[in-house]
Amino acid sequence: MKDRLLATAFALAPRLPGRLVRAAAHLGADATWLVRGSGVKQLEKNLVRVGAATPETVAGASRQAMRHYMRYYAEALQLSSLTPEQVDARVSVVMDPTIAEKCAQGSVILTLGHLGNWDLAGAWASRHLAPVLTVAEHLKPEEVFQAFVALREAVGMTILPLDKGGAVFPQLLRRSRTERRLVCLLADRDLSRSGVPAQICGHPARVAAGPAALSLAAKIPLYFVGSRHIRLTGERRRRAGTPWGMELEFSAPCVTDLKGAEGVADLTAQWTAHLSDYLRRYPLHWHMLQPVFDADLDMARIEAKQGSGT
Repeated sequence: MKDRLLATAFALAPRLPGRLVRAAAHLGADATWLVRGSGVKQLEKNLVRVGAATPETVAGASRQAMRHYMRYYAEALQLSSLTPEQVDARVSVVMDPTIAEKCAQGSVILTLGHLGNWDLAGAWASRHLAPVLTVAEHLKPEEVFQAFVALREAVGMTILPLDKGGAVFPQLLRRSRTERRLVCLLADRDLSRSGVPAQICGHPARVAAGPAALSLAAKIPLYFVGSRHIRLTGERRRRAGTPWGMELEFSAPCVTDLKGAEGVADLTAQWTAHLSDYLRRYPLHWHMLQPVFDADLDMARIEAKQGSGT
């Protein structure tokens, strides 16, 4: 049922008024929150750990976070109907000018969290910084997966499908060395055998090693980027065609003199520190509906998986 709804949404959303799509997303967020399934309950655990609320006040926080999450879907589904001018009006950027210079010279890695709307960000970045290269887990059903891939490719992004048990690191390494790319990697959760220990807002968690490992192997810069929804007003709101825009905030560069596993650990600690700072300031924009902190995981099972290499 959910898959059919998504397929229908991909077909209809670009042709519907934005106000109607946003209203449907708002209602969908509230309905999902009221049902209080496992995703919403996990979201609340995560929000408490990053300091968004206490156990007594977290219900209201999770409702707002779900609205941000569903707003992402509304915006993503309509992305193909936006003009470049509308995309530019919707995106604000907090970024040191040297980052744009780095992007003009060669590849740059951006490590991302489950924040904001990265499809809109990719549409902006592919035009203003460098063509985006990213990875998407190859999920079922195939029809919905291909619809998401087509949506992203239409705005200038290149998608590498990640199949279960597969690896995309060699492709990322080769292309980041031979092409000028903005390599964007969602990295704030990784329970696979390659996940590495980290601290998020002072709590142990497992995150992806990929951004740090790629930065070391390819010798290219690494930054964390946060994303959040912001209210638009006046002329900018008119040009954007929506009351909602998005702000991208780039961190200082993550650098290390260490090599191998120590270098990966050092760079990972740096970008997760930037992530933690961002989450402390904007926790309700983190739509993490899955377990990420060690306290919510079966650590014995994860460590056994990593020890066996499977």
